[in-house]
Amino acid sequence: KETTGETVINYVRFLRCDYAKRLLSSGKHTIAETGALAGFENASYFAATFKQYIGMTPREYLKQLHK
Repeated sequence: KETTGETVINYVRFLRCDYAKRLLSSGKHTIAETGALAGFENASYFAATFKQYIGMTPREYLKQLHK
């Protein structure tokens, strides 16, 4: 917490979302596959957590990438 200013749980969630961004950017996986590969067991929890840390849902993130 002293290094990042975040709790361990919040930092791990951020890292999972950051990894999910890279997976989505690759275009090789669906949103559901990306959530599972990033360590989220539940698709709705993945979407909510992604939005909390990235500022948009995974679907919105994909749309932004394809503009």
